[in-house]
Amino acid sequence: MLAGVPLFLLLSSVALSEDSLWQKINSEGKELREQGRYDEAEKASSHALAEAEKLGPEDYRVAISLNELAIVCHLRGRLDDAERLYRRALGIWEKLPKRLETATALSNLARLCLDRTNYAEVERLSKRALAILEELSPRHPEVANSLHNLADVHALQGRYAAAEPLYREALTILENSFGPDHPELAYGLTRLGRGRLCARSFR
Repeated sequence: MLAGVPLFLLLSSVALSEDSLWQKINSEGKELREQGRYDEAEKASSHALAEAEKLGPEDYRVAISLNELAIVCHLRGRLDDAERLYRRALGIWEKLPKRLETATALSNLARLCLDRTNYAEVERLSKRALAILEELSPRHPEVANSLHNLADVHALQGRYAAAEPLYREALTILENSFGPDHPELAYGLTRLGRGRLCARSFR
């Protein structure tokens, strides 16, 4: 009940110092994806990845492009392709100094594992993401993503008593980050409600 509406942080915290062909194509791919034009988005994101790889196989822009292409594959239900891309992006971030994007990559991969009902992997990845965030930015909105993933694992297995505090903590972080009227908060409230329904189905 909870999987199927993935929430992604899109690694937008990376500041780009100059306009470039890569940046232009990557932005186009993101816009096309947000419009639901997945065929075109996949082509643009693949092109952006090819441009990024000219800068070096482990350049941070390669990781950003891999993540964007993975999201498109994930939304299209091509989970094998998405997982391969997410893991490659994560491998690049893990070789760089510890940063928030590493936690984001872990969270996105955890979301895919949740869709595959690989709950043990979801917990492992989410806890790794939370450990990084606790060190770098414990109230960052990305914390809510990892908390949601952990809460969903509990709720999907009927452990709502364990899930609810995590959902509520995520809501507090989202409200403090975005304010009470932001769409992210509404999404968090929806997750809380779905978690309750899921837990009831186990009774």
